[in-house]
Amino acid sequence: MTLPTNVIYGRWASSTTSGQWTTVPSEPIRGLRVARTLIAKDTASAAIRVCNVTKSPIRLQQGQSVSVLQNVEPVETNRADPPNEKSITEQHRDMLHRVDSSLSPEAKAELAALLRDY
Repeated sequence: MTLPTNVIYGRWASSTTSGQWTTVPSEPIRGLRVARTLIAKDTASAAIRVCNVTKSPIRLQQGQSVSVLQNVEPVETNRADPPNEKSITEQHRDMLHRVDSSLSPEAKAELAALLRDY
């Protein structure tokens, strides 16, 4: 479930010039688990992911604290494929070459079909 929340920054938040904020995974009320959620800096509200792990409804009071915030530095990633990564077809061929030699050709063909489909 996504819980709409207000974000409250203290004086210490203004001294941070870079980075973003995350909630800290916690259980503010017995049975209510708060997931780590990335929050944009300088925002007044955020949607926080929570999960009720009990069989009963949990009631939150307006103004109740759900999680503390933690400053984090986002990591830039390169989404390009690594140059040495094999294609899926090559990976499947390598797997099929390592299959036990006692496996029948029909069973090996079934395995190849499973690899291709899934």
